[in-house]
This record gives sequence, C-alpha cells and structure tokens, in this order.
Amino acid sequence: MKTTNNANIPFYRTFDMVMAELGGGGVQLAEKQGVGLWKNLKTTFDGDGQGSRRAGLNKINLFLYGPFNYAGEVGTKGYLALAFANNLHVGSWWTVPAYSYFGRPMMEYYKFRIRYNAYLYDDDIQWIPPEKVDFVKVNAPSRVYWKGYVYEKPTPAGREFLLHFVNMPQAKYFWRRNEPPVKRENIKVQMNLPAGYPNLKVYLLSPDLGYDAKELKVIRQGRKIKFTLPSLEYYDLVVVKPGR
Repeated sequence: MKTTNNANIPFYRTFDMVMAELGGGGVQLAEKQGVGLWKNLKTTFDGDGQGSRRAGLNKINLFLYGPFNYAGEVGTKGYLALAFANNLHVGSWWTVPAYSYFGRPMMEYYKFRIRYNAYLYDDDIQWIPPEKVDFVKVNAPSRVYWKGYVYEKPTPAGREFLLHFVNMPQAKYFWRRNEPPVKRENIKVQMNLPAGYPNLKVYLLSPDLGYDAKELKVIRQGRKIKFTLPSLEYYDLVVVKPGR
C-alpha cells in the first residue's frame, strides 16, 4: 500500500474503503472498523479530503469510485453530499439509465456539480480547519455537519467564504436501510467577518432546491452578520460574497 511522504494518508485505499461502506469487504472489514455505516463513510471521506489538506496536498485531486448510483436516492445523495463538502471528485463504472430510479438522483447532483464546480474544485479554494472556524457559529441539530467543511476562496473583490452543510440520515447503515434524513429548517448562522467587507451578499446553493442561487437576507451589525438557512434536506452550500 502506497502512502504519501508528508503524512500517513493511504490515498490508494479509497476503492476498498468505499466498497466496504457499500456493503462489501476490503480494508474496513479487515481493520474491524464496521461495514456499511454512515459514520464510517463520513470518516473515510473526511480523512481523505481533510487529511490531504492538513498534509499540504491541496492541489491533489482525489477521486472516489464506487457503485453509489445503485444506492437509491438516500445513499446517492448522502454519498455525494459528503464528497462535495470535502471537495472530492467521484465516479462510478456502474452504468444506469440517467433518469431511472437509480440514475435520477445522481443526475440531479451531477448537474449541480457542473454548474457550481468553481465552488467545489477550484485550485484556489483553501480549507479552514475546524479549530480555526471560531468566527462561525451555527445553531444546528445533531447529524447536521458543517464545521469541517468551511473554506475561503480569493477573488478580485475579496475573499469568499464557502460553508457546506451535510444532513446525515438517522439510520445507522448506509446501504441496508434506505431512510432519508429529517429535513431541517431555519438553521441560524452567525459570522464575524474580517475587515474589508463594506458590502456583501449571501447565497444559498443546493441541488435539493433546484439549480438557481437564492439570495439570503442578512442582518448586519458592524463585522457581525446573521442569516438563516431556510431548508436543509441532504446538502446545502452557502457562499458569502464581498461586494464591490
């Protein structure tokens, strides 16, 4: 098994670990970490995505392969939500009709990925480790994850902040129990911005709400801003854009 020189991150384990989460064997079975669990799927994705950034390997494009398009709507959207939040590319060698029961959720999320790829995969995107995101506070229920999925992106107008939100299903198993997550509403977000934001706008992007960006109402007091995430089904992306 090959690992990087900078950190003990086995990038070439990805195939076996994802297959394990989809109900097979491979590395996770051998390591007794549990097979087919949502929490382990998240650990795998976070480990590869965030681990590479901690090792200073921001420019490496990581691809996760697996038959996720046969996981139904819950499995497919949950899988892709975690991939997007970690800036991970995905692919599958298993073909399905585009708008079949199995193919439709994949096509919905792929359309989103194509339209907003600049917020998912640009080389300029910089991950902000969880211990450094104390400038963001989110009033979110359990199984709504965001703290490990905060990024910034330099632009001519100033830094944009990207906040990914993942709503995990309540079920324990990824593959065996196809139970959708509890839809969340009115999640309160507060941010303390750095200097240099005389004007700004906040947009909500989500494949669960269509493909158009939705501007959110912002309450501002100096550098402190507050806004509300109106709906979170599987995955939302909030973009805080500086104004000109």
